[in-house]
This record gives sequence, C-alpha cells and structure tokens, in this order.
Amino acid sequence: MRRNASGLSGLLAVAKPAGMTSHDVVDRVRRATGERRVGHAGTLDPMATGLLLVAVGPATRLNQYLTGHDKEYRARIAFGTATDTDDAEGRVICQSPVPEALTDPGFAQTQLRALIGDLEQVPPAYSAVKRQGRKAYEVARAGGELELEPRTVTVYQADLVSLAADPVVEWTVDLRVSKGTYIRALARDLGRALGSAAHLAGLQRRQSGRVRLEDAVSLEQVEAAGPQGVEALFCDPVAALGLPRIELPADLVAPLRQGKRLPAPGDALALEGLPVAVTSGGRLLSVHRVQGGGLVAMTVIDGGVAGCKEA
Repeated sequence: MRRNASGLSGLLAVAKPAGMTSHDVVDRVRRATGERRVGHAGTLDPMATGLLLVAVGPATRLNQYLTGHDKEYRARIAFGTATDTDDAEGRVICQSPVPEALTDPGFAQTQLRALIGDLEQVPPAYSAVKRQGRKAYEVARAGGELELEPRTVTVYQADLVSLAADPVVEWTVDLRVSKGTYIRALARDLGRALGSAAHLAGLQRRQSGRVRLEDAVSLEQVEAAGPQGVEALFCDPVAALGLPRIELPADLVAPLRQGKRLPAPGDALALEGLPVAVTSGGRLLSVHRVQGGGLVAMTVIDGGVAGCKEA
C-alpha cells in the first residue's frame, strides 16, 4: 500500500483501553483506516487507560506540536508496596508499613498540595529515557540499571478525589502536570517521602491540551466507521494544537502551499514570534509563525487536515 493511499488526514481522540500498548492502538487504527501512515502523540503505558491522540495520514506531521501539552490524569496511588516498574505490573521489591496519618483525607490533601510547583524527578527504571544511546527499560529488562539524571517537571494541580484504607491504603488523585512528567515516579517518590513505599495502581489520562477524554471515541467506533466513515470521527486539529487560529482567504491558499511568506492579518500582529494554526475551507493547512508582520511557514501539510470546526 502506498503512503496515504487512503486519502485520509486527521486526528483521532481515542479512548485507549487497559492492556494495550500505544503501538497496539496505532496498529488497529492502521488496519481500520487502510492508512499506513499512523502515529500517536504521548505514550500511555499498557495498564493505563484514557485519551490517546492518534494522527492519520499527513496529519502525523502535527505530532511534533501535540506532545508538548500539559496533561490531566486520574491516578490511584497504593501505599505499602514498591515495584521495579513503579506500577502494578512490576515485581514487588519492597514492602513497608503505612503510617496511620496516610488514612486521613486532610493529611493526604495537604501532602498532595505540597507537590504543586517544580519538582526534580528521576524517571522510572522502566522508561524509554535514553542514556548513552541505550533505553532505560531495555537495560532494566537485561538485569542492568542506568543512572538516570533528574529532570525538572511541574505539577500544576494535585487534588484528592477519594481515599480507601482496606485492603490497602490507596489515594485516588486528580493531577495536571507538564510534559514529560512520569506519574509512576510521582507515586514512587510520594511513598518514600511519607515514610512508606508506594506504586501506581491505576492511571487514566483525562485531558491533553484542549482535548478531553469526553471527546474521545472507542477503537470499536473507528473500526465500525472504516475508511469511508472515519473522517466524521476526527477531532478538531486546531483545538488539539491549542494554537491561535488564522482563517486564510482562498486566494492565499496556493501561495501558502508553495511555502511563500504571507501577510499577517492585523489582529495577528500581537502574536509576533508565536506559532499559529492556519485554516481554510474547513481544513487545517499549516502551522506558521508570525514574524515581522508576516506569516512564515513552519509546517505545511499537503492536502490539509480535516475536522476543523467553524472559525
């Protein structure tokens, strides 16, 4: 099959089920659409559920802009046990008593609020982080260990949803975090900081940028729609990008496709130096940068991306 033989170009907000890798989701979308060029933005671990943005056809060129968004999660943090993967799928490596204070909702909320702000976080041993050209999880599976450097991440919100104390102490937490934050590592570090051990017992991604889980479709819906009907399931790419929108007059579409510098509308001049989403005729055509009173191409997408809502 030739690349983009399907003629499709769009973004799917998929509700990923548990037990599948993000690549498994991509494979099912590829088979359902008949399009070879499919990719995802923002990996979810197999045990995790929730929102996964999947790009189809030339829309895969948007992935570079989709992975940098803040994200919202609902996480279940189980205390008393640590695992080698920092989640429920790993091997137990430590068991520790759970202080009585961890069963108090008021105490829990206070500790969660203390997380808000910038944190230095060491990624999990089982992660895709590279050191000296080697991925951490590959080394860990071979019985080794990479010394991973801490990285700065930001927690914007951390709220207790519920607390259970039987059979184990478990906090259900809503989190909003920056790109690159490992919720598994947050759970691991929280357990250590509170004089116990902890791992991530469950995770659901609820939002990425402006796209919410409520906007997502199931893989069964994608498969039922097939190549002819899947375009109706595409989400708004402008909302997914989270960029200001410029609607291009029809007479400027051809120069845009040729990569020429375009005049910036007056209301865009305040966006100097920033990227914008350029649309026309219900399709996202490109990402441009406002520069010197004009629009300079960053990424022009052949044929555009379907799914734009009215400007």
